[in-house]
Amino acid sequence: MSVASDLTTASKARLSYLLENGLETTRLKQTLSAVGAPAAAAGALDLEPGAPVLSLIRRSYNKSDAGENLMDYRRVPYHAERVQYRMDLTLDS
Repeated sequence: MSVASDLTTASKARLSYLLENGLETTRLKQTLSAVGAPAAAAGALDLEPGAPVLSLIRRSYNKSDAGENLMDYRRVPYHAERVQYRMDLTLDS
């Protein structure tokens, strides 16, 4: 079974799973947007299609001799009334 197909059933954190399979993440790019719920996700979130959701898109990259490679792409809709977004930043001075 490939790492990609294992990711659909992995019960641990996605980035930990990738690392355990030899795929070290060196950079993440995340976008959080307010969008209408896609029909495929609306039922799972107990919403009507088009209802407001927060959509998280995460791109995970790693470095190789050839440059930077996109190794994982994930899009996840979240119920807008059941989400809390928190960010901790440590800045070097």
